[in-house]
Amino acid sequence: MVKYVAASSQEFLKNLLGRSGKNRAELAKKIGVTPSYISQIFGRYPNTSPPSTERLKQIADALGASETETWELVRLAVMERATPEARELFGRLEQMLARRSSEAGLQLPLLAEVPCDRFTWVETHEPYPESVDLAPDEFVKNGFAIRARGNSMEKVILDGDLLIFDRTKSPGNGSVVCAQLSGEAEGSTIKYYFNRGAAVELRPENTDYAPMILVKSADNTFLYDDKRVLLEIKGVLRSLKRFC
Repeated sequence: MVKYVAASSQEFLKNLLGRSGKNRAELAKKIGVTPSYISQIFGRYPNTSPPSTERLKQIADALGASETETWELVRLAVMERATPEARELFGRLEQMLARRSSEAGLQLPLLAEVPCDRFTWVETHEPYPESVDLAPDEFVKNGFAIRARGNSMEKVILDGDLLIFDRTKSPGNGSVVCAQLSGEAEGSTIKYYFNRGAAVELRPENTDYAPMILVKSADNTFLYDDKRVLLEIKGVLRSLKRFC
């Protein structure tokens, strides 16, 4: 249902801020508030109440959040403001909606298992061997699902997470993508995407792993690890399902 799984709205906001590449002062200027107000949001609560819904939506927009991410942030904040009785009611309603959406039969093809931590070729299958059931707000027209393997995207993506990708969306800097190389090196991986002008950087979340730097050539190919390759972005991450 959500692109990132977070225990609180504050944790979700910190994740968005880190992914955006902005610092707190830049965010404050972007939304027209003081740096001290941003520090309060990121430093003091959850000891105090979360910001208003409109303010959270404004912050999410400034940080480049998707619509799904924005509403997940709002949902977390509403749950934090709610009484225990209201939180229990919300939980029951979500379970009911999940059951109904499963009965509705919204599905996407599960293409493959794709490693996060190393660039390894992964076979895809036609016709697809299996599919996954999704809630209405998880479903992406012309999308696909893959199972993540490895730990280079930890803490954002864990081994075994089910990832929903949009084939039609163009990646922006900071987008999580499923990237595929072909040519002198072949493989698929899940990484943050950054267009550096003369190169494309595929960056892991886990700092134990080095970024992958693909240097652009005039003929629309790239040089990666002294090999000439083609780069194809198979899809941009839209949501994530985690089964505990």
